[in-house]
Amino acid sequence: TPSNSSAASDVYKRQNIYLHGASKHFSDEDHRINYLRILNCMLIIIANINDELIYKIDTLEKIETNN
Repeated sequence: TPSNSSAASDVYKRQNIYLHGASKHFSDEDHRINYLRILNCMLIIIANINDELIYKIDTLEKIETNN
């Protein structure tokens, strides 16, 4: 599995390809694969954000119960 930074980097590379019109020569299968890769990267990013929020909430709850 790719690291978080490489996953995010991959998303930006693919975004630039589509924004600057370099995707005209892609086949339907290439578009489908790129879509799935970007979707996968977005899911990884969302899962990481969720993990961070859960960690923060758990930490705050522990602090509050100790007071």
